[in-house]
Amino acid sequence: QGLAAGSFDVIAAANVVHATRNLRNALSTLRGLLAPGGVLILVESTEHLAWYDMTTGLIEGWQKFADDLRDDNPLLSAPVWIQVLREAGFAAVGAWPPPASEASAMGQHVIAAWAAERIRIPELRAVGQMPSEIIAADKLTDVPQRVAVAHIAASLRQHWAQLSPDAQLDLLRETVRDAIASVLRLAPDERPGRHDRLMDLGMDSLMAVQLRNRLGQTLGLVRALPATLMFDHPTVEALVTFLQPLLAAVATTAERPATQQPPATQPSRTATVAAMSEAEIEALLLERLNKS
Repeated sequence: QGLAAGSFDVIAAANVVHATRNLRNALSTLRGLLAPGGVLILVESTEHLAWYDMTTGLIEGWQKFADDLRDDNPLLSAPVWIQVLREAGFAAVGAWPPPASEASAMGQHVIAAWAAERIRIPELRAVGQMPSEIIAADKLTDVPQRVAVAHIAASLRQHWAQLSPDAQLDLLRETVRDAIASVLRLAPDERPGRHDRLMDLGMDSLMAVQLRNRLGQTLGLVRALPATLMFDHPTVEALVTFLQPLLAAVATTAERPATQQPPATQPSRTATVAAMSEAEIEALLLERLNKS
């Protein structure tokens, strides 16, 4: 139907998914349409009541299923739904009402299945003198996000100083472009250009928060990036210019021997506030208002 893979956060269907010839194929297709962390919500009849034979059982197509899950009628029990959804690749599945509930007599269940919060590691192109440890990161596909992000951040910190200045910028530029494409869910051939304005690409304020968090985690930055990151640096190239010294500082700190302490510096009040989250700023303002 021309639907892009991974393009939906929520898919909802009421008493329709069972009406497919091959349920395993249908669930696999639905799983492929969900973005990482997306959810499939089904309302399904889970008990074949006798009066169905005189009502819905007479509808053309009722008996046209052709898979190994159904034999007498197209309906599945809640436990079978859970099993089949897990086999289709969903990370977590639940069905309500529970067996002991009086509502189970209705023969209907709400079934929810979550797609795993996983990411596909962006291809890290071999630029300049990029070390093999970083190149190997593009082989880590479909792994838990926290493991993948930690691997990339550690590789960047460890080997940043080994790259030439041009290679450093190229690597950072591609990392930023991949992060933007991931937040906007762009196809590989739609990745933003160096001077494209992010708001023109469809990025809103909520996506800007996601981008800030993703970049901070991927680059292994100690301090949170400012909440106004996208608005202050609205293009890929502007982001790279802003992030390059931050990443260089983190990489330099990681290279210091364990016994060598970095010089103590007192951050300016402006930098401190810029690094705070919206919740932290709100808490600070409320504290000062209460004191006054």
